[in-house]
Amino acid sequence: MNREGIQRRIDNHDEGACANFSGEDISRIDFSGKALAGANFAMVNAYKADFNGAILAGANFYMADLINTNFSNADIVGANFSRANLYRADLSKASIWGAQFLGARMDEIKMNFLNLPSLKMVS
Repeated sequence: MNREGIQRRIDNHDEGACANFSGEDISRIDFSGKALAGANFAMVNAYKADFNGAILAGANFYMADLINTNFSNADIVGANFSRANLYRADLSKASIWGAQFLGARMDEIKMNFLNLPSLKMVS
């Protein structure tokens, strides 16, 4: 799907439904402030995507390429980041209680003022 189609799906998303972006290129797309709890972002390319302040509780980012992605102030409680590439991602002030990062690459991530209870980071 092209960038305009993806942005249209985000803008018209029904908050009660689980959005599916699995395998898509969502690089540089603005998801800031969007309610996408439970959305499927498995295996996406999200280079420099902006999730600032987004509600992503329970979202699936399995094996996603999240290089330089902004999750600052986002609600990622219970989200799955297993085997994702979070190189230089920004998790500052994100709510991550219960999120899973099993086998995730987390080099040079920003975690300013991050609350870390129940964080699973086993490789």
